[in-house]
Amino acid sequence: MTATEIRDLAVASASEYYDYLTETNRGVQTLGVVSIEYGKEQLIKLLLGGKLLNTETLYFEILTTGTRYSDPEIITYDRDRNILIIRPTPETYPDFEHLNAWDILVGSDLRFLVRRLEEWYWENGSQLMIPTACPDLEAPTDYLPKCKPSEEQKRAIEAIFSNPFTYVWGAPGSGKTQFVLAYAIIHYIRNKKRIVICAPTNNAVEQILRGVLAMIDRTNDINRDKVLRLGIPSWDFVRKYPEVCETANLDDKIAKIGHQIQIYKSMLGLDDGLKEEELAALIKTEYTNAREEELWTKLAECKRERDELASRTLTSRIKAAAVVACTLDRYITEDLEADHLFLDEVGYASLMKALPLFRQNKPVTFLGDHLQLPPVCEVTELGRNSTYDKLVLWAESAIYAGCMFKSGMTVQSLLENYLRDRHDRIPEMKKMELNTTFRFPANLAALLDKYVYKNGFHSNLDRREMELTCLNAVKDTNDLRRTSLNEVVAIRRYLTENAGRLGSYVILTPYRKQLDLLGKYMPEERKDMNILTVHKSQGREWDTVILSVVDTRDMWFSDSKNRISRGLNVLNTAISRAKKRIVIACDRSYWITQRGQLLSEIVRTCNCNK
Repeated sequence: MTATEIRDLAVASASEYYDYLTETNRGVQTLGVVSIEYGKEQLIKLLLGGKLLNTETLYFEILTTGTRYSDPEIITYDRDRNILIIRPTPETYPDFEHLNAWDILVGSDLRFLVRRLEEWYWENGSQLMIPTACPDLEAPTDYLPKCKPSEEQKRAIEAIFSNPFTYVWGAPGSGKTQFVLAYAIIHYIRNKKRIVICAPTNNAVEQILRGVLAMIDRTNDINRDKVLRLGIPSWDFVRKYPEVCETANLDDKIAKIGHQIQIYKSMLGLDDGLKEEELAALIKTEYTNAREEELWTKLAECKRERDELASRTLTSRIKAAAVVACTLDRYITEDLEADHLFLDEVGYASLMKALPLFRQNKPVTFLGDHLQLPPVCEVTELGRNSTYDKLVLWAESAIYAGCMFKSGMTVQSLLENYLRDRHDRIPEMKKMELNTTFRFPANLAALLDKYVYKNGFHSNLDRREMELTCLNAVKDTNDLRRTSLNEVVAIRRYLTENAGRLGSYVILTPYRKQLDLLGKYMPEERKDMNILTVHKSQGREWDTVILSVVDTRDMWFSDSKNRISRGLNVLNTAISRAKKRIVIACDRSYWITQRGQLLSEIVRTCNCNK
């Protein structure tokens, strides 16, 4: 397709997806508020009644007035505890004061993102092209003494610096992020170049940065403040890396200086904002011998520093950063110029959202594993209703971006490839494989190579065995579809019998109905985020992974041969979250009789816990 053809298709796809979401009443989420707390600096802490699916398009509806606001600043969001901290504008803060929890709703409208992407393609889509220029730097040759990359990791790094379009493919634990990506970034920073790192979700952005910053912290010449993370950080991330976050570190500094100004004003009789006993204590300690002229001087210095910090707008911070990291949704709003663009977790990113990376004619590097989870798409009728054919751009993985620029590519051929799950068709770029894992032991690596990767995937660990256990839970014909009460009972018993030896653990299931059933019988585990769907586990890892399979004859996500459901990707994602042990809860008598199934092979290998 030409750039113009891609633009026209993308615009039509966005428009039709928006209509689809509207007509099917999807893409909008509304959550109630359990509690509300008011803090200093006009911060408001909201405990939400559920998980936010997206934090890019939040709005707040005050039910007492029927007014909707989208202007409050989002300070941080704690996904594990469902806590959202916001700061309304000075103009709207009075409308948020003195609310009860039941007076406010928090919403997210994904349709806004669709409309915004449609507008981007109208304005910029005709500039899309496969990059033609290689990076203007040679690959690095100096590595940290105690963190040297393996030979295959070095080859991947060299490929990044010698090709305009590269894909570094590797399973979890193969060093894609902490070695390949991190060393590329360090090399660019040292040579005063600017790069952009994108990922499909906020959680993925943070997981990537954790690996990259761990390597940056090992250097002697690069500070964290070279990196800027755009978007809403989690509470844990902002605590560990405040200098990297969009506003958190700046706001904290301004708040501290504001408190200091208040102290000087109080001592000079200009402000009674401090309590009398607090002021007296300060005078006795820090300011015992302070003269009035000295206080005036310090007050003026603090004001200048505060004003200087306040003048550091986000725009100026973006321009000054050597590395900018953000979601693909955020990327299109900032017009981020770069010497090199990286997209991590590429298999989980949609083609529709990744194509904007090809506007600048700068080197592009993909990293990820397209045999993990595919993109999330609300459309379930692809291949069954031709009305929705163009929506394949949202369901197809970004890994196939190069296909779009091939002569003769059509919507029908793109859809056919998607339905056939042709993961071997990756044209127009240099593919580098990392087939050594430093996380999985030999027995699990061998299973994954046989059923998933088929490229000689192997382990580099001395520990040869992943602990594998099967909890036999016979399927009850009285169970509701996509649920298994016997699996819930077996898992609960296993947790009781093995308390204290599992380390960090998670219970995963492919199905929302089973998630609800598990949460009903194990409310504390659900509250502590130890029960998740497989789709919510992407990018995370635990010592122990317990998989509630649910399926027997009506296999869907558990069927590793089903190309439509991407069952192989789902199972691969689930079991590759484990670091030490995998526990499979299923109807063992059914699964051991199945042939050619990844799950059956694991179950036959497992120790059986009856």
